[in-house]
Order: sequence, then C-alpha cells, then structure tokens
Amino acid sequence: MIPAATPLRVMPIGDPRTASRPSFERGLVGRRGTVRRDFGRRIARSVVVALSIIGAATTTASAQVTHLVPQTYDTIQAAIVAANNGDTVSVDAGVYLETIDFLGKAITVIAPAGPASTTIDGAGVGPVVQFVAGEGPGSILSGFTVTGGSALQGAGLSCVDSNPTLTGCWILDNVLGGNVSLKNSPGPLTIEGCIIAGGTSSNFGGGILCDNVDLVLVDCTVSDNLSEQIGGGLSVNFSSPGAPPFNAIQITDCLFEGNVSYSFGGGVAIRSAELLAQGVVFRENAASIGGGGIALCCGANGIVSDCRLIENTGLAWGGGVLCDGAENFEWVRCLFAGNESSISGGAVDTTVNGTNLAFDRCTFVANDSGSASALNLQFSSTATITNSIVWDNVGGSFAGAATVSFSDVEYGYAGVAIISVDPEFVDPVNGNYALAPTSPCIDAGDPASDPDPDGSVADLGAFAFSALPFIRGDANLDGRFDISDAVFSLFSLFLPGAPSFGCDDAADSNDDGIIDVSDGVYTLAALFVVGSAPPAPPYPGCGVDPTEDPLECLQTSCP
Repeated sequence: MIPAATPLRVMPIGDPRTASRPSFERGLVGRRGTVRRDFGRRIARSVVVALSIIGAATTTASAQVTHLVPQTYDTIQAAIVAANNGDTVSVDAGVYLETIDFLGKAITVIAPAGPASTTIDGAGVGPVVQFVAGEGPGSILSGFTVTGGSALQGAGLSCVDSNPTLTGCWILDNVLGGNVSLKNSPGPLTIEGCIIAGGTSSNFGGGILCDNVDLVLVDCTVSDNLSEQIGGGLSVNFSSPGAPPFNAIQITDCLFEGNVSYSFGGGVAIRSAELLAQGVVFRENAASIGGGGIALCCGANGIVSDCRLIENTGLAWGGGVLCDGAENFEWVRCLFAGNESSISGGAVDTTVNGTNLAFDRCTFVANDSGSASALNLQFSSTATITNSIVWDNVGGSFAGAATVSFSDVEYGYAGVAIISVDPEFVDPVNGNYALAPTSPCIDAGDPASDPDPDGSVADLGAFAFSALPFIRGDANLDGRFDISDAVFSLFSLFLPGAPSFGCDDAADSNDDGIIDVSDGVYTLAALFVVGSAPPAPPYPGCGVDPTEDPLECLQTSCP
C-alpha cells in the first residue's frame, strides 16, 4: 500500500542489492528547467472572472473602497490592513518584496497588469501569501506572480481553515515546502487560470499539497514541480497521519506536465478522495516507484473523462497510472500513449490491494513495459474494457482478469466482438490518434452503448470520428469568418441563454482543443492585428478536423 505520512527511503536507481526492492533501469525524467509562459487564454479568462466578481460586489455595497498600491500605500500588506470587507486592493505593475496575509478579510487583491508584470517576491521568506483566518470565496487573489518563498509547507501560498478564490496567478519557483499548501478547507476552494510551476518540496506536493480540502482546479497548468515524497504536481490527503478524510477533487481543462516524484504520483497522487477529471492532459511526468502520471490509493474513486496520459514514466510500475486499493474508477474517452515502466503496467498497473476499473472508448497505444504494457491487473483487481483500441504496445497488452468486448486488440483477445485489424489512425507517427475516414473502428462499438455525438453507433477509441467538414473560426456557422464569430463565441461562453455552438471544432479558432475566451481573442487578432496568424486549418475553405481533440462538430455551414 502507498504509505501516508511515513518517511520514504528510495533505493538508488539501478540498485542491484536485493531482488525484493525495485530496480530501475531507466533514467528519471528530470525537470526541464523552463516554465511555459504563453498563458494568454488563461489570464484573459481569469481577468473576466475576477472583474465579474468585483462588478457584482460593487452593485451590492456602495461603500466599497479601492485602495491603490503604490499610489496610496507603499506596500500591499499596508493596503490590506486598511481595507474592509468588500474593498479592493488594486496593485500597479512592479516587484513587491514582501509577504502578505489577508487577515480574514473578504477583499479582492488584484493586479490589473497581470502576472507577467506584477510580482510578490518573498525574497527567501515564506509563505509569500497566507489565508489562515477563515477566509472564504470572497477573499480573492488575482493577477500576480508569487515567487521567492521558502517555508516548510506552502512556501508560495499557504491556506489553512479557509477557502479563498485564486484566479490568474503564476505561483513559481518556491522551495522547501512546495508552491501551494491547502489544509482543512471549510468549503470548496477554487483555483482558476493559474500557473503553478517550478516548486520543490522535501515532503509531499511539490506543486500543490492538498489535505482535507474539496479542491476545484480549472484551466490551470501545473508543471516542473518536484516532490521528494508523494505527488510531484498534486498530493491529496497524504501528509496527515491517521485515517484520512474523504474529499472531492475536481480538475477541468488543466495540464500536468514535467512533474517529478521520488516515490509515487509524478503528476497527481490521490488518497481517499473522489477524483472528477475532465479534459486534463498528463504529459511527461515521472515517479521513481510508480504512477508516473497518476497514483490512486486507499479508497479513492471517481471518473476520468476526455483526458490524455502521454509519455509518463513510472520507473518500476504504472507508467501512466498506478492503483493501490482504489475502489472504483471509470475512464471514458481517454488516451494512454507512450507511457512506460520497467516492470509492468506501462499504461495502467495495480497492486495487491484490489481495484475495480472500467474503460469505455479509450485508446491504449505505444505504451512500453516489461509486461502487460496496456493494463496489469494483480490479484483481486478487475477491469472491463469496452469500445476501445489496444494497439502497438510493447511487452504484451494485458495481464490478469480483464473482460474485453467490442474492441480492437492487436493480436486478438478472448471476448465479445473483438477485432484485430489496423485501426488506421490519422498520423500515429506524430501522435495523432484520431480515426481516418477508412478506419474499421468507425461504428464498430457496442450497439447498446450511448451513440456518438453524430448519432451513430459508438466508434472505438478515445476520439469519435467526425466526418462533418467545417471552417475554422466560423463559430456562428454562417459560412464567413468575421467579427460576428468573435461576438457569438463570447456570448455563448458568458451570456446565460445565448445560443450554444453547433460545431465545437469551428469555434475552436486557435485549435487548442478547448473552447474558451482565447478563441474570441484569437479571432479578433486574426481579423484586426497586422501580422497575426489566421485560424488553424481547415481555413479558409471547408475541411475535416486534422487534429485529435475531444471536440465534436454536429452542424456545419459547408456543403
């Protein structure tokens, strides 16, 4: 079983002294040393959220005051001390060498210039930001870079017995106790549009340590964090001794990339919680023992849908996922590609503590392990696999009691409606595992399953085939690319009752696989900013989507 709050001693990589200990033959995927800073879409969305909260508040409390830094107050903390509930502290661009504490106040501390221009630097002291006096969702931090912190837990940001709101922040390069520590929240705690990167922890959670918190993580990047114990990017309910609580963890449209754990859970480690993950990418995370992308244990359960686990490494077991006594997990429309482990379970592995798994419309491809490179089921663990593709994995596909039906399995497998033919991916060499128009996996799924978005019988694999042509950027489907598409896109996203998109792919003008405010911004730039790139293909003419993503096209303006 994955331990909770006990010290962990990991034998050196490749240590040959005893066969009972893991022997790791491949090098650990290290931190890449760079932080992705092209986050315009996340910041734009977060500014909209923060400003809408502020605007709503100002209509209900006419006595609210905006405190200006540095015009009126030399420091952010001085402005917080002077503020009352409902006030705003507005901070000009610059570097502020200080630490701040919200002091239990329901105020908004915002940097309108954004995190690229406005930094709170702890200068080696931490936590840099504290919420430790019962702050609630009305305590908002938005638009800052938070860096330079050093503390035993939450060197960048520490939240205890509070559930504030964080939007549009970059929490970077805080050391010793990781970037963010969240403990004992009285209600859901929301982090939206944030970058949490480069944190290091000698304990749990290099990016985020989360104990007894119902966490809502939306449109965030968690990258290049390091934990010397469990959970390189995110650690849930591991640091507290004794029986853990049971919490809800919601992760939507996020990226976990390049995180490292010296034990379990390079990207995410979940103990005793319900994980609801939608549209999340886990890429190039690594763990010295197992669960390179995700480690799940001790009663964890949940649903993971429209997610991608790509090139994660568990040096011993479970390159993509390691399950240790996780109760019931469903995986829907997920891609497991290029994950690896040295012993077993390149994509998904289990331990002696039983786990029940269900995979529907998933793709297992190019995973690598000593054995059972797609799925290794040990002892009492069980799994059902339906409407899926298992292809080009190295080291055999399955071990254990997997029940497989209506799937395309290389070299075949005992089960109902199993085929073993080339699935005909669009461009597997370059990682595009969408189905080509001639794929035998189209409409080959279980007729009793929910139909595909186009109303046909389920396709096999993570990406339903969409044959409808469209024009990229034509969000309102009038056959033209103009300012009305940007207006339609923004209204559909933010105006209650506005028409929805008939073709998600057309509305995704920047082709990042997500429909958000950045598509409207991208459209406006393409129309009016000289030198800006046009929409991604297909544009300006009609065509089918050349890239893999979870978006669908149900209506079209094309012939």
